[in-house]
Amino acid sequence: MALKYDFNRIALMWRPEKGQRRICVGYITIAKNSDDIRFEYLDSGIAEAKKVDSNFSGYPGLSIDDNKQFSSLQVSEVFFGRLINQSRNDADDFYDFWLVDKSRVEDSLYVLAQTQGLSFSDMFEFVPQYFSSHRPSFITDIAGLSKSDFKLDKLTIGDTLQFTRETDNKFDPKAVYVSFNGEKIGYIKKGHNSIFNRKNISGIKLTVWSYIDLPGFEKLYVRVDIK
Repeated sequence: MALKYDFNRIALMWRPEKGQRRICVGYITIAKNSDDIRFEYLDSGIAEAKKVDSNFSGYPGLSIDDNKQFSSLQVSEVFFGRLINQSRNDADDFYDFWLVDKSRVEDSLYVLAQTQGLSFSDMFEFVPQYFSSHRPSFITDIAGLSKSDFKLDKLTIGDTLQFTRETDNKFDPKAVYVSFNGEKIGYIKKGHNSIFNRKNISGIKLTVWSYIDLPGFEKLYVRVDIK
């Protein structure tokens, strides 16, 4: 039987502010042979988050002080509120940007995974953990730009980028840095970098999708295609 999703769970990632490392604080999981979903906080992730911010209490509406596991209804009411209103005039452009299959826009879990639920109002995001046998295409943003000397105006939409595993990285042994013509740009963000640590990575293509090059606000979005 074909699986409904390319992923088996979605990681809830958090960072205290832009430019700092992401921490996985929990997972949305999908029950086998069912549409039932659950969310559970990750003890090690919570401990790491609290080291960074002692006041960290979890995702708003799903406090770690109330519970560590949450039902499908709670997940739907809280997390799916991040999704774009389909009636907005720019909804189609939004879906196109994130490579959303428009025949599936009613599937909130799929849309949350594909768009990562990114918001300017907080530092949470949702990163799907793809099955190793699947070949998804998705958009991701590059981390570490604020610590890089690379000038984004050197790039053109559609440029092919290179990536290299950095196994000696003291912060993350799964770290993967991205470069262009030998110049280091930044890193595949934590959560998505696991894909680049698979045994066979020769079929991964990385291309420039979009970027914002404003002083103090640099963003680089790349398209990942796995063949």
